[in-house]
Amino acid sequence: MRILIGVVALALALLAGCSTPSDLMAGNPVSTHISTKKPKDIALCLYPA
Repeated sequence: MRILIGVVALALALLAGCSTPSDLMAGNPVSTHISTKKPKDIALCLYPA
């Protein structure tokens, strides 16, 4: 059982290292939208997602 937990933890650690915030910022946006709301209001709405 301990070995299984160790293998799962190692797999999660490897997957977590696949993308960093700088990698995500370097890519093109997935979608672009226009809004009349303030940027802070939009950020607060999207933050939980």
